[in-house]
Amino acid sequence: MVSATTKRKHRTKTLYAAITSVLFLLPFQAASGHTPGSSPYGFIDKSGALVIPARYDVVGSFREGLAPVRSGTKWGVINEKGEAVIAPKYNNIWEYSEGIAAVNKNGRYGAVDHLGVMIVQPQFNTGFLFREGLAVIKQGSKYGYIDRTGEFFINPIYSFALNFAEGKACISKNGQFGFIDHSGAEVIKPQFTFADSFHGGLAMVETKENPGKLGFIDNTGKVVIPPEWDECGDFHSGIARVRKGNDWGYINKTGAIVVPCKYKEAGDCHDDLAIVMDYSGEEFVLNPGGGVVSSRRTGSTAWSPHPDQEPVFREGLAAAELDGGWGYIDKTGRPAFASRFKSASDFSSGLAAVQPK
Repeated sequence: MVSATTKRKHRTKTLYAAITSVLFLLPFQAASGHTPGSSPYGFIDKSGALVIPARYDVVGSFREGLAPVRSGTKWGVINEKGEAVIAPKYNNIWEYSEGIAAVNKNGRYGAVDHLGVMIVQPQFNTGFLFREGLAVIKQGSKYGYIDRTGEFFINPIYSFALNFAEGKACISKNGQFGFIDHSGAEVIKPQFTFADSFHGGLAMVETKENPGKLGFIDNTGKVVIPPEWDECGDFHSGIARVRKGNDWGYINKTGAIVVPCKYKEAGDCHDDLAIVMDYSGEEFVLNPGGGVVSSRRTGSTAWSPHPDQEPVFREGLAAAELDGGWGYIDKTGRPAFASRFKSASDFSSGLAAVQPK
């Protein structure tokens, strides 16, 4: 397998400009990154059986038992049986979060509940996701947070903001990044030249003393992993992928190297497994301690079915290019079933969106 030279979908300092211009302007918030193709999309179960027919032009992943789908030019929502819960009538629908999905009606975003009842009237220019009861919204050139009624709970005073995670939200004021709590109080004062959300008790930062290098802070704002990395992922299963130069490896929460930086590609650790690829094209599945669980050589030219995502395990399976197209491997690195597809996405709620061949 030879890696595609593509941008990765984790936030780093080098991607900050792209995030600020794109994050709140996407026409559709889809974690799986599906886009229209020559064939329609459907959903398979973990046996590889197509349980929701391929009849949609674009789809999102299932969240809370529901998935946004587009047929023609309009978006609706289906349940896990493929039944329409919301008929196709919106210009756009984001995925569900905390019982709410942002919808675009006549160019303005509001929000609906699981039954499709409008609970936030269309009024915003951008879509949104609720996290910990609040959703970040851009109004004019500033960011703030609305509650479930659509009212601003934290006024739009920030030049940049991310959703809440682990009780804190990353914000930017006057070019400096810090963190606020749910009341809007600054709990870590703006002081960093870049910061990301908390994951596993740690947040990625860049300090003014070490421009271009990334490290991690704890919940108090103390730098606990020095900024020495060119690129980082978030912590999952106690480890985070890091890049030094061209090479990827993994560190633990103390900053100790768990896997030396020697791989050409590396994905985040999910389901206690991480997928890496060396420079010879061999792919390995690693556990959080860096031990090799399995390996395979495919002769493939693709690293991931989606150019802006690394392959990761979700619900015990990972999308992989196999003989005859895209399929799935299990934790042993073996094909999970014989079915092959033109494209494949991560599993969520036991279902994965695919584009049949």
